[in-house]
Amino acid sequence: MKHLPLFAAWAVAMEGAAATPALLFHAPLDGSPVASVAAGNPAPLVAEGLQWGDGPSPGTRALRITRGPDGWARPRLAYAAAGNLPRESGTVAMWTRREWDFSVPDPPWRALFATPMPGDRDKSRIGSGALWFWWYGSKLRGDQSDAKDRYSVCDGIQPSGDWMHVAFSWRPGRVDLFVNGRRRRYLRDIDSPIRDALSEADASASVPDRSGIDRFFVGSIDGTDPADSLIADLRIYDTPLEDDEMAALFHEVSRPETAAPAPSVDWPALAASAAGRYERPAAPGEAPGTIAPEALELVADLQPADLLSDSDRFSAVGECRLVAAPPAAGGAPGEPPPPVVEAGPHEGDRFAVRLQLPPDRPLFLLEIDVPDDTLRTEDLIVQPCTGDGDYALQVGLLLGGEYPNSGAMLTHRCLFWARKSDVAVIATTAREGAPAAIAAIRAYAVRGVALPIASSARSAPSGEEA
Repeated sequence: MKHLPLFAAWAVAMEGAAATPALLFHAPLDGSPVASVAAGNPAPLVAEGLQWGDGPSPGTRALRITRGPDGWARPRLAYAAAGNLPRESGTVAMWTRREWDFSVPDPPWRALFATPMPGDRDKSRIGSGALWFWWYGSKLRGDQSDAKDRYSVCDGIQPSGDWMHVAFSWRPGRVDLFVNGRRRRYLRDIDSPIRDALSEADASASVPDRSGIDRFFVGSIDGTDPADSLIADLRIYDTPLEDDEMAALFHEVSRPETAAPAPSVDWPALAASAAGRYERPAAPGEAPGTIAPEALELVADLQPADLLSDSDRFSAVGECRLVAAPPAAGGAPGEPPPPVVEAGPHEGDRFAVRLQLPPDRPLFLLEIDVPDDTLRTEDLIVQPCTGDGDYALQVGLLLGGEYPNSGAMLTHRCLFWARKSDVAVIATTAREGAPAAIAAIRAYAVRGVALPIASSARSAPSGEEA
Protein backbone atom coordinates (compact mmCIF):
# COMPACT_ATOMS: atom_id res chain seq x y z
CA MET A 1 0.00 0.00 0.00
CA LYS A 2 1.26 3.45 -0.86
CA HIS A 3 0.12 6.62 0.91
CA LEU A 4 0.08 9.10 -1.94
CA PRO A 5 1.66 12.53 -1.40
CA LEU A 6 -1.45 14.63 -1.84
CA PHE A 7 0.42 17.52 -3.38
CA ALA A 8 2.37 15.52 -5.99
CA ALA A 9 0.47 17.13 -8.83
CA TRP A 10 1.39 20.56 -7.49
CA ALA A 11 5.11 19.87 -7.90
CA VAL A 12 4.54 19.02 -11.55
CA ALA A 13 2.60 22.25 -12.10
CA MET A 14 5.37 24.28 -10.45
CA GLU A 15 8.01 23.27 -13.01
CA GLY A 16 9.02 26.09 -15.30
CA ALA A 17 7.19 28.74 -13.21
CA ALA A 18 10.15 31.12 -12.91
CA ALA A 19 8.83 33.86 -15.23
CA THR A 20 8.52 37.30 -13.65
CA PRO A 21 4.82 38.17 -13.18
CA ALA A 22 3.56 41.10 -15.22
CA LEU A 23 0.97 43.48 -13.75
CA LEU A 24 -1.74 43.69 -16.40
CA PHE A 25 -4.29 45.75 -14.51
CA HIS A 26 -4.24 47.91 -11.39
CA ALA A 27 -7.26 49.87 -10.18
CA PRO A 28 -6.47 51.52 -6.82
CA LEU A 29 -10.20 52.38 -6.44
CA ASP A 30 -9.04 55.33 -4.35
CA GLY A 31 -12.02 57.55 -5.18
CA SER A 32 -11.93 56.79 -8.92
CA PRO A 33 -12.81 53.65 -10.93
CA VAL A 34 -10.22 54.34 -13.66
CA ALA A 35 -7.23 51.96 -13.60
CA SER A 36 -3.75 53.41 -13.14
CA VAL A 37 -2.20 50.48 -15.02
CA ALA A 38 -3.98 48.63 -17.83
CA ALA A 39 -2.78 46.50 -20.73
CA GLY A 40 -6.27 47.05 -22.17
CA ASN A 41 -8.93 49.68 -21.61
CA PRO A 42 -8.35 51.40 -18.21
CA ALA A 43 -11.84 52.92 -18.05
CA PRO A 44 -14.79 50.88 -16.75
CA LEU A 45 -17.41 49.61 -19.18
CA VAL A 46 -20.07 49.97 -16.48
CA ALA A 47 -19.85 52.26 -13.43
CA GLU A 48 -23.25 52.89 -11.91
CA GLY A 49 -23.93 54.56 -8.55
CA LEU A 50 -20.37 54.54 -7.25
CA GLN A 51 -19.99 54.83 -3.48
CA TRP A 52 -16.79 55.31 -1.49
CA GLY A 53 -15.57 54.69 2.05
CA ASP A 54 -12.31 54.84 4.00
CA GLY A 55 -9.50 52.74 2.51
CA PRO A 56 -6.98 50.37 4.12
CA SER A 57 -4.39 53.11 4.66
CA PRO A 58 -4.84 56.51 6.32
CA GLY A 59 -6.17 59.08 3.87
CA THR A 60 -7.13 56.56 1.18
CA ARG A 61 -10.55 55.65 -0.18
CA ALA A 62 -12.16 52.36 -1.20
CA LEU A 63 -15.10 51.26 -3.33
CA ARG A 64 -18.15 50.39 -1.23
CA ILE A 65 -20.43 47.64 -2.58
CA THR A 66 -23.82 47.43 -0.88
CA ARG A 67 -26.98 45.42 -1.39
CA GLY A 68 -29.95 47.44 -2.56
CA PRO A 69 -33.55 46.84 -1.43
CA ASP A 70 -34.05 44.69 -4.55
CA GLY A 71 -31.00 42.55 -3.66
CA TRP A 72 -28.90 43.93 -6.52
CA ALA A 73 -25.46 45.44 -6.08
CA ARG A 74 -24.97 49.14 -5.61
CA PRO A 75 -22.88 50.18 -7.46
CA ARG A 76 -22.24 48.03 -10.55
CA LEU A 77 -18.70 48.05 -11.90
CA ALA A 78 -17.29 46.17 -14.93
CA TYR A 79 -14.11 46.40 -17.02
CA ALA A 80 -13.05 45.09 -20.44
CA ALA A 81 -11.27 41.71 -20.28
CA ALA A 82 -9.22 42.19 -23.47
CA GLY A 83 -5.62 42.79 -22.44
CA ASN A 84 -6.52 43.19 -18.76
CA LEU A 85 -7.42 39.60 -17.85
CA PRO A 86 -5.31 36.53 -18.70
CA ARG A 87 -7.20 33.47 -19.87
CA GLU A 88 -5.24 30.29 -19.05
CA SER A 89 -3.59 31.34 -15.77
CA GLY A 90 -3.26 34.43 -13.61
CA THR A 91 -3.82 36.10 -10.25
CA VAL A 92 -6.46 38.50 -8.92
CA ALA A 93 -5.60 40.30 -5.67
CA MET A 94 -7.30 43.02 -3.64
CA TRP A 95 -7.85 44.52 -0.21
CA THR A 96 -11.32 44.09 1.24
CA ARG A 97 -13.24 44.85 4.40
CA ARG A 98 -16.48 43.01 5.07
CA GLU A 99 -19.48 45.10 6.15
CA TRP A 100 -21.69 42.16 7.04
CA ASP A 101 -24.15 41.22 9.71
CA PHE A 102 -22.13 38.27 11.01
CA SER A 103 -25.05 37.10 13.17
CA VAL A 104 -26.99 35.86 10.10
CA PRO A 105 -26.89 32.04 10.37
CA ASP A 106 -27.09 31.33 6.62
CA PRO A 107 -25.15 34.14 4.90
CA PRO A 108 -25.75 34.76 1.18
CA TRP A 109 -23.19 34.37 -1.59
CA ARG A 110 -21.06 37.47 -2.07
CA ALA A 111 -18.85 38.03 -5.12
CA LEU A 112 -15.57 39.98 -4.99
CA PHE A 113 -14.58 39.39 -8.61
CA ALA A 114 -16.27 37.46 -11.42
CA THR A 115 -16.49 36.98 -15.16
CA PRO A 116 -19.62 36.10 -17.10
CA MET A 117 -20.02 32.59 -18.47
CA PRO A 118 -19.02 32.66 -22.15
CA GLY A 119 -21.97 32.18 -24.47
CA ASP A 120 -25.25 31.21 -22.83
CA ARG A 121 -25.32 32.76 -19.34
CA ASP A 122 -27.96 30.23 -18.25
CA LYS A 123 -25.83 27.17 -18.91
CA SER A 124 -23.92 25.31 -16.18
CA ARG A 125 -20.91 27.11 -14.73
CA ILE A 126 -18.95 23.83 -14.73
CA GLY A 127 -16.89 23.66 -17.91
CA SER A 128 -17.73 27.25 -18.87
CA GLY A 129 -14.34 28.67 -17.84
CA ALA A 130 -15.94 31.43 -15.73
CA LEU A 131 -13.60 32.86 -13.07
CA TRP A 132 -15.26 33.57 -9.73
CA PHE A 133 -13.65 34.86 -6.53
CA TRP A 134 -16.33 35.00 -3.86
CA TRP A 135 -17.59 34.32 -0.38
CA TYR A 136 -19.42 30.98 -0.17
CA GLY A 137 -21.23 31.80 3.05
CA SER A 138 -18.38 32.43 5.51
CA LYS A 139 -15.78 30.62 3.36
CA LEU A 140 -13.59 32.27 0.75
CA ARG A 141 -13.74 30.44 -2.59
CA GLY A 142 -12.11 30.62 -6.02
CA ASP A 143 -13.47 28.86 -9.14
CA GLN A 144 -11.91 28.38 -12.55
CA SER A 145 -14.92 26.36 -13.83
CA ASP A 146 -13.07 23.76 -15.87
CA ALA A 147 -14.61 20.41 -16.80
CA LYS A 148 -13.44 18.93 -13.47
CA ASP A 149 -14.86 21.92 -11.56
CA ARG A 150 -11.55 22.51 -9.83
CA TYR A 151 -11.86 25.17 -7.18
CA SER A 152 -10.45 26.10 -3.78
CA VAL A 153 -12.21 26.96 -0.53
CA CYS A 154 -10.73 28.10 2.76
CA ASP A 155 -12.53 28.53 6.04
CA GLY A 156 -11.40 29.53 9.52
CA ILE A 157 -11.48 33.25 8.62
CA GLN A 158 -12.66 35.11 11.67
CA PRO A 159 -15.94 37.08 11.40
CA SER A 160 -14.61 40.61 11.69
CA GLY A 161 -14.74 43.93 9.90
CA ASP A 162 -10.95 44.23 9.68
CA TRP A 163 -9.17 44.91 6.43
CA MET A 164 -7.65 41.83 4.81
CA HIS A 165 -5.66 41.17 1.68
CA VAL A 166 -7.11 38.31 -0.40
CA ALA A 167 -5.98 36.76 -3.68
CA PHE A 168 -7.06 34.05 -6.10
CA SER A 169 -4.75 32.42 -8.66
CA TRP A 170 -5.53 29.81 -11.27
CA ARG A 171 -3.66 27.61 -13.71
CA PRO A 172 -4.59 24.37 -15.53
CA GLY A 173 -5.61 21.85 -12.90
CA ARG A 174 -5.00 24.06 -9.87
CA VAL A 175 -6.56 26.92 -7.91
CA ASP A 176 -4.91 28.69 -4.94
CA LEU A 177 -6.19 31.16 -2.35
CA PHE A 178 -4.17 33.58 -0.23
CA VAL A 179 -5.22 35.60 2.82
CA ASN A 180 -2.95 38.31 4.21
CA GLY A 181 0.00 37.12 2.15
CA ARG A 182 -0.23 33.45 3.09
CA ARG A 183 -1.46 30.48 1.08
CA ARG A 184 -4.56 28.98 2.63
CA ARG A 185 -5.55 25.34 2.84
CA TYR A 186 -7.79 24.25 0.01
CA LEU A 187 -10.95 22.15 0.14
CA ARG A 188 -12.92 20.72 -2.75
CA ASP A 189 -16.08 18.71 -3.18
CA ILE A 190 -16.01 17.00 -6.57
CA ASP A 191 -12.29 16.68 -7.25
CA SER A 192 -9.55 15.61 -4.85
CA PRO A 193 -5.76 15.76 -4.50
CA ILE A 194 -5.35 12.02 -5.03
CA ARG A 195 -7.20 12.19 -8.33
CA ASP A 196 -4.98 15.02 -9.48
CA ALA A 197 -1.85 13.11 -8.46
CA LEU A 198 -3.05 10.11 -10.47
CA SER A 199 -3.94 12.22 -13.54
CA GLU A 200 -1.01 14.59 -14.14
CA ALA A 201 -1.77 14.86 -17.85
CA ASP A 202 -5.43 15.62 -17.26
CA ALA A 203 -4.90 19.27 -16.31
CA SER A 204 -3.53 20.52 -19.64
CA ALA A 205 -6.20 18.56 -21.50
CA SER A 206 -9.05 20.24 -19.66
CA VAL A 207 -8.24 23.95 -20.08
CA PRO A 208 -11.59 25.61 -20.78
CA ASP A 209 -12.12 28.03 -23.66
CA ARG A 210 -12.29 31.54 -22.18
CA SER A 211 -12.07 33.38 -25.50
CA GLY A 212 -15.70 34.48 -25.14
CA ILE A 213 -15.14 36.34 -21.87
CA ASP A 214 -15.34 40.03 -22.77
CA ARG A 215 -15.48 41.65 -19.30
CA PHE A 216 -15.06 41.15 -15.59
CA PHE A 217 -17.09 42.45 -12.66
CA VAL A 218 -15.89 43.88 -9.35
CA GLY A 219 -18.00 43.44 -6.21
CA SER A 220 -20.77 41.39 -7.84
CA ILE A 221 -21.62 38.97 -10.65
CA ASP A 222 -23.12 41.43 -13.12
CA GLY A 223 -25.09 43.03 -10.29
CA THR A 224 -26.08 39.83 -8.47
CA ASP A 225 -24.54 38.48 -5.25
CA PRO A 226 -23.10 41.84 -4.10
CA ALA A 227 -20.02 41.74 -1.88
CA ASP A 228 -21.41 43.94 0.94
CA SER A 229 -17.80 45.05 1.40
CA LEU A 230 -15.21 47.73 0.79
CA ILE A 231 -12.73 46.88 -2.00
CA ALA A 232 -9.42 48.60 -2.78
CA ASP A 233 -6.17 48.10 -4.71
CA LEU A 234 -7.44 45.59 -7.30
CA ARG A 235 -4.58 43.98 -9.21
CA ILE A 236 -4.46 41.36 -11.96
CA TYR A 237 -1.24 39.54 -12.95
CA ASP A 238 -0.53 37.43 -16.01
CA THR A 239 0.64 34.41 -14.00
CA PRO A 240 -0.04 32.78 -10.61
CA LEU A 241 1.98 34.51 -7.89
CA GLU A 242 4.03 32.26 -5.63
CA ASP A 243 4.29 32.46 -1.86
CA ASP A 244 7.17 34.94 -1.63
CA GLU A 245 5.62 37.22 -4.27
CA MET A 246 2.26 37.21 -2.51
CA ALA A 247 3.87 37.99 0.84
CA ALA A 248 5.71 40.93 -0.72
CA LEU A 249 2.48 42.23 -2.25
CA PHE A 250 0.74 42.01 1.12
CA HIS A 251 3.48 44.00 2.86
CA GLU A 252 3.54 46.65 0.12
CA VAL A 253 0.52 48.49 1.56
CA SER A 254 0.41 50.04 5.02
CA ARG A 255 -2.49 48.43 6.87
CA PRO A 256 -3.27 49.77 10.34
CA GLU A 257 -6.39 47.65 10.76
CA THR A 258 -5.65 44.26 9.21
CA ALA A 259 -7.06 41.19 10.90
CA ALA A 260 -4.86 39.95 13.73
CA PRO A 261 -2.81 36.86 12.81
CA ALA A 262 -3.75 33.55 14.33
CA PRO A 263 -2.11 33.12 17.75
CA SER A 264 0.94 30.89 17.72
CA VAL A 265 0.95 27.72 19.78
CA ASP A 266 3.24 27.65 22.79
CA TRP A 267 4.64 24.19 23.44
CA PRO A 268 6.61 24.46 26.70
CA ALA A 269 7.57 20.77 26.46
CA LEU A 270 9.46 21.34 23.21
CA ALA A 271 13.17 22.03 23.19
CA ALA A 272 15.21 23.22 20.22
CA SER A 273 17.74 20.67 19.03
CA ALA A 274 21.07 21.42 17.42
CA ALA A 275 19.53 20.67 14.03
CA GLY A 276 16.99 23.47 14.48
CA ARG A 277 14.08 21.08 14.96
CA TYR A 278 11.72 20.99 17.91
CA GLU A 279 11.35 17.68 19.68
CA ARG A 280 9.55 16.25 22.68
CA PRO A 281 11.62 13.60 24.45
CA ALA A 282 9.95 10.21 24.76
CA ALA A 283 8.81 9.15 28.18
CA PRO A 284 10.18 5.86 29.54
CA GLY A 285 8.65 3.00 27.55
CA GLU A 286 7.02 5.32 25.00
CA ALA A 287 7.50 4.43 21.32
CA PRO A 288 7.25 7.06 18.56
CA GLY A 289 4.06 6.94 16.54
CA THR A 290 2.06 5.02 19.14
CA ILE A 291 -0.59 5.72 21.74
CA ALA A 292 -0.54 3.66 24.90
CA PRO A 293 -3.33 1.02 24.77
CA GLU A 294 -4.67 2.12 28.12
CA ALA A 295 -5.33 5.60 26.65
CA LEU A 296 -7.77 4.15 24.08
CA GLU A 297 -11.45 3.34 24.57
CA LEU A 298 -13.33 1.52 21.79
CA VAL A 299 -16.49 3.56 21.05
CA ALA A 300 -17.53 2.26 17.61
CA ASP A 301 -16.96 -1.07 15.84
CA LEU A 302 -18.95 -1.76 12.69
CA GLN A 303 -18.89 -3.46 9.32
CA PRO A 304 -20.43 -1.48 6.46
CA ALA A 305 -21.79 -4.75 5.01
CA ASP A 306 -24.22 -4.94 7.95
CA LEU A 307 -25.62 -1.47 7.19
CA LEU A 308 -26.57 -1.66 3.50
CA SER A 309 -30.29 -1.68 4.27
CA ASP A 310 -30.07 1.06 6.92
CA SER A 311 -30.72 4.28 4.98
CA ASP A 312 -29.99 6.39 8.07
CA ARG A 313 -26.47 5.01 8.43
CA PHE A 314 -25.46 4.04 4.89
CA SER A 315 -25.68 5.92 1.59
CA ALA A 316 -24.09 5.40 -1.82
CA VAL A 317 -23.59 7.33 -5.05
CA GLY A 318 -23.06 5.25 -8.17
CA GLU A 319 -22.57 1.52 -8.01
CA CYS A 320 -22.01 -0.31 -4.73
CA ARG A 321 -21.74 -4.05 -4.05
CA LEU A 322 -20.62 -6.75 -1.61
CA VAL A 323 -17.45 -8.67 -2.49
CA ALA A 324 -15.64 -11.49 -0.74
CA ALA A 325 -12.79 -10.58 1.55
CA PRO A 326 -9.29 -11.59 0.41
CA PRO A 327 -8.28 -15.15 1.37
CA ALA A 328 -5.64 -13.97 3.81
CA ALA A 329 -8.02 -11.60 5.60
CA GLY A 330 -8.68 -14.05 8.41
CA GLY A 331 -11.84 -14.20 10.51
CA ALA A 332 -13.39 -16.25 13.29
CA PRO A 333 -12.04 -19.83 13.50
CA GLY A 334 -13.85 -22.06 11.01
CA GLU A 335 -15.73 -19.14 9.43
CA PRO A 336 -15.00 -17.11 6.31
CA PRO A 337 -14.12 -13.45 6.83
CA PRO A 338 -17.08 -11.05 6.59
CA PRO A 339 -17.76 -9.52 3.15
CA VAL A 340 -16.45 -6.18 2.01
CA VAL A 341 -18.41 -3.19 0.70
CA GLU A 342 -16.94 -2.00 -2.59
CA ALA A 343 -17.79 1.24 -4.39
CA GLY A 344 -18.32 1.22 -8.13
CA PRO A 345 -15.38 1.20 -10.55
CA HIS A 346 -16.12 4.64 -11.96
CA GLU A 347 -14.32 7.77 -10.77
CA GLY A 348 -16.49 9.44 -8.14
CA ASP A 349 -18.48 6.34 -7.15
CA ARG A 350 -18.64 6.39 -3.36
CA PHE A 351 -20.42 5.33 -0.21
CA ALA A 352 -20.76 6.85 3.24
CA VAL A 353 -21.07 5.17 6.65
CA ARG A 354 -22.46 7.18 9.56
CA LEU A 355 -20.82 7.11 12.99
CA GLN A 356 -22.07 8.47 16.29
CA LEU A 357 -19.12 9.48 18.47
CA PRO A 358 -19.25 10.45 22.15
CA PRO A 359 -19.87 14.21 22.27
CA ASP A 360 -17.55 14.76 25.24
CA ARG A 361 -14.39 13.37 23.57
CA PRO A 362 -12.50 15.57 21.08
CA LEU A 363 -9.78 13.22 19.83
CA PHE A 364 -10.26 9.80 18.23
CA LEU A 365 -8.11 7.12 16.65
CA LEU A 366 -9.85 5.68 13.59
CA GLU A 367 -9.02 2.25 12.18
CA ILE A 368 -10.28 1.47 8.67
CA ASP A 369 -9.77 -2.05 7.29
CA VAL A 370 -9.16 -2.06 3.53
CA PRO A 371 -8.77 -5.23 1.39
CA ASP A 372 -5.41 -5.36 -0.37
CA ASP A 373 -6.62 -7.78 -3.05
CA THR A 374 -6.71 -5.82 -6.33
CA LEU A 375 -5.96 -2.40 -7.81
CA ARG A 376 -7.68 0.17 -5.60
CA THR A 377 -7.52 3.96 -5.32
CA GLU A 378 -9.34 5.31 -2.30
CA ASP A 379 -10.17 8.84 -1.28
CA LEU A 380 -11.05 8.40 2.42
CA ILE A 381 -12.85 11.38 3.95
CA VAL A 382 -14.28 11.88 7.44
CA GLN A 383 -16.51 14.87 8.05
CA PRO A 384 -19.58 15.98 10.04
CA CYS A 385 -22.94 14.87 8.64
CA THR A 386 -24.43 18.34 9.12
CA GLY A 387 -23.16 21.93 9.10
CA ASP A 388 -19.67 23.20 8.35
CA GLY A 389 -16.59 21.07 8.58
CA ASP A 390 -16.22 19.41 5.17
CA TYR A 391 -12.99 17.46 4.76
CA ALA A 392 -12.16 17.40 8.46
CA LEU A 393 -9.95 14.44 7.56
CA GLN A 394 -8.87 13.33 4.08
CA VAL A 395 -6.28 10.80 2.97
CA GLY A 396 -5.56 8.91 -0.24
CA LEU A 397 -4.62 5.22 -0.51
CA LEU A 398 -3.22 3.33 -3.51
CA LEU A 399 -3.11 -0.48 -3.47
CA GLY A 400 -1.90 -2.77 -6.24
CA GLY A 401 -0.37 -1.79 -9.54
CA GLU A 402 3.29 -1.03 -8.98
CA TYR A 403 2.84 -2.05 -5.33
CA PRO A 404 1.96 -5.79 -5.45
CA ASN A 405 -1.15 -6.80 -3.50
CA SER A 406 -0.55 -8.77 -0.33
CA GLY A 407 -3.90 -10.54 -0.40
CA ALA A 408 -4.44 -9.49 3.22
CA MET A 409 -6.66 -7.02 5.02
CA LEU A 410 -4.75 -3.84 5.76
CA THR A 411 -5.62 -1.46 8.59
CA HIS A 412 -5.22 2.27 8.00
CA ARG A 413 -4.98 4.33 11.21
CA CYS A 414 -5.37 8.08 11.59
CA LEU A 415 -6.10 10.60 14.31
CA PHE A 416 -9.32 12.54 13.94
CA TRP A 417 -10.21 15.70 15.86
CA ALA A 418 -14.02 15.66 16.00
CA ARG A 419 -15.80 19.00 15.79
CA LYS A 420 -19.17 17.22 15.94
CA SER A 421 -20.23 13.80 17.20
CA ASP A 422 -22.35 12.89 14.15
CA VAL A 423 -19.81 12.09 11.40
CA ALA A 424 -19.55 10.10 8.18
CA VAL A 425 -16.70 8.01 6.80
CA ILE A 426 -16.72 8.30 2.98
CA ALA A 427 -14.84 6.02 0.57
CA THR A 428 -14.54 7.32 -3.01
CA THR A 429 -13.12 5.64 -6.10
CA ALA A 430 -10.40 8.05 -7.18
CA ARG A 431 -9.38 6.49 -10.51
CA GLU A 432 -11.43 4.71 -13.15
CA GLY A 433 -11.30 0.92 -12.76
CA ALA A 434 -9.74 0.97 -9.28
CA PRO A 435 -12.70 0.81 -6.84
CA ALA A 436 -12.57 1.88 -3.20
CA ALA A 437 -13.61 -0.62 -0.52
CA ILE A 438 -13.94 -0.89 3.27
CA ALA A 439 -14.37 -4.01 5.39
CA ALA A 440 -14.61 -2.54 8.89
CA ILE A 441 -14.39 0.74 10.82
CA ARG A 442 -13.38 1.15 14.44
CA ALA A 443 -13.18 4.35 16.47
CA TYR A 444 -11.29 4.73 19.73
CA ALA A 445 -11.65 7.74 22.01
CA VAL A 446 -8.25 8.95 23.22
CA ARG A 447 -8.33 9.56 26.96
CA GLY A 448 -6.57 12.67 28.14
CA VAL A 449 -6.02 13.98 24.60
CA ALA A 450 -2.44 12.77 24.74
CA LEU A 451 -1.01 13.13 21.25
CA PRO A 452 1.62 10.55 20.30
CA ILE A 453 5.15 11.41 19.33
CA ALA A 454 5.25 11.77 15.57
CA SER A 455 6.76 9.01 13.50
CA SER A 456 7.18 8.86 9.74
CA ALA A 457 8.58 6.31 7.29
CA ARG A 458 9.20 6.44 3.57
CA SER A 459 7.19 4.15 1.29
CA ALA A 460 9.05 1.07 0.09
CA PRO A 461 10.56 1.33 -3.40
CA SER A 462 8.34 0.19 -6.25
CA GLY A 463 8.04 -3.58 -6.38
CA GLU A 464 8.96 -4.11 -2.73
CA GLU A 465 6.73 -4.77 0.26
CA ALA A 466 5.75 -1.66 2.24
